Amino acid sequence: MAANTEMGLLPVDSRPTLGTTRGGDNLVDAPPEPNLWRDWTQEKVSILAGDVMSFLVFVYCLMFVYIPSASSFWYFLLGLVVAMVAWRRLRLKYPLHPLGIPYSVGYVKDGDREMFLVATLHISPQSPRDVWATVEAVNPDCTMIELDEERLNRMRAPPVDVERPLVPNPLDLQPVVVTRPGGADELLGQRAYWNAEWAGDTVSGEMVYDPDNPFGLMPTAGMANKIALVERLTPQEIWAPFALRAEVAWKQGAKGVVVINGPGRLPLGRLGGSAIETDLKIWRQTRRCGFPPVPVVLVPQEEGEKIKQQCLDAPAGAIVASIQIKDDVVPRRTLRRRVCQACALLLSGIGILYGIIGCCQVDVGVEFLAAEEAAKARRIPCLCIDVDLNSFWVRILAVVVPYPSNILNALWCWLSFPRVAFQFFFPPRTYVDTFGSMFRLVAAFPLRTWAAFGAAGLAASMVTGTILSLLASGVTQVGESTGVVDESSSMDFQLYLTALVEFYALPQIYTGVAACRDEVMYQQVVTRNRKHGLKRSVVVVGAGHANGILQRARDRGLN
Repeated sequence: MAANTEMGLLPVDSRPTLGTTRGGDNLVDAPPEPNLWRDWTQEKVSILAGDVMSFLVFVYCLMFVYIPSASSFWYFLLGLVVAMVAWRRLRLKYPLHPLGIPYSVGYVKDGDREMFLVATLHISPQSPRDVWATVEAVNPDCTMIELDEERLNRMRAPPVDVERPLVPNPLDLQPVVVTRPGGADELLGQRAYWNAEWAGDTVSGEMVYDPDNPFGLMPTAGMANKIALVERLTPQEIWAPFALRAEVAWKQGAKGVVVINGPGRLPLGRLGGSAIETDLKIWRQTRRCGFPPVPVVLVPQEEGEKIKQQCLDAPAGAIVASIQIKDDVVPRRTLRRRVCQACALLLSGIGILYGIIGCCQVDVGVEFLAAEEAAKARRIPCLCIDVDLNSFWVRILAVVVPYPSNILNALWCWLSFPRVAFQFFFPPRTYVDTFGSMFRLVAAFPLRTWAAFGAAGLAASMVTGTILSLLASGVTQVGESTGVVDESSSMDFQLYLTALVEFYALPQIYTGVAACRDEVMYQQVVTRNRKHGLKRSVVVVGAGHANGILQRARDRGLN
């Protein structure tokens, strides 16, 4: 199925926009994505014809070719293995690039631009070693990784360099203009992730600090159309998340909340980003599944204390704050969306798979951190090129719904199965040998990883299999009750229905999880090349994305 999508033969009716890439890059200048139903070419017609013929031959051999004995089958397998080994020895003898880099690295050159693509296995200890070896061998202008900024931040360890603490970029902070008798001051504060819901609006009003309600957790009279000034630090026994303060202020009619930070620097990330358990705890108090109702800004302690004193000393209405809400590329999602995404992860088996692997303390995605560390060591940028989780689920939904274009795409994927299988066993020189690379990546597994991977795979398959069986059983019972399905053939109907769903879902899920992201990551590579003037890059992605990106780079270029 992979090769069909790697040729760009996919419906793109529901391509979501990207809002979560470092620097907010968009893809308007990248090479356009081909459309299966509009961009018919002679090459595509010939590919389709070849796929149909090879599929018919495959089905004929599978159903009608007689194997005289078991030994004949084993001789065939032995010959296949010998041919595969010989083909890979030939690939090693005539590499596509002269540099001594790992076998799992693909290469594309387009004019003066080069891309070295490292195909990885996210749980293999060999993958980060391949990344370091490739960066050291090719000396690139940058590294690019299959993550978005949000996931990369979650993977990073907390900063330990106390001599040089990290601080937010001033251009990324939210200005707050405070007007007082005799002048005005502009403060730069960290903003809540939900503030961008009011992007472009100006929130202004009298700033009020209530010494009887310093933390903004109790009602304050006379707050209508004003901006509450509150303190961040609370006694240990008081739980005061930013979202809860926003809810309390909104109920009193306030238009916004400015929070005075405690000692130290402002946080690097947006305010309010927390675990889903914390959001559920907030929901129990606010009963709000959407975003908090007013914007929140956290200002530095020194400036905030000055404003607080001015609010206490000046007469009513003398201190006025104005906040022109900035737009934001950081993804935001409501509690209801987070819950839906978490349930989808569990029911699809992905959450169970990675959950069990995480419980066994198996490191996942260390190669991306290795790429970032290698970039820091050489003082070159490390750029994120993947979609964020919101866009990921939009893509999954777009390809799973059985539109006519999706049904045709699933059919074409199955027609291309013989071609893809042949390329999998005998990969062209321009492809990454994912099958051969897996042996060296899997061989590096410690025993704990083997046990975790086996248990996680078994549990995930049991969950998805049970869900499919329950759905098919429910449909079968409805069919029996209406007389559409005969009771004597109900078991056969249930099996055929399950198989039909799987035949449709497998290629479509691959389309959403892999092929659509291949297109986005390829376009991000091209966009970053143009924006930063990059000539040589090392791109680190999972092995399932490698050939899709390489195919697009060869067909449509890197410039």
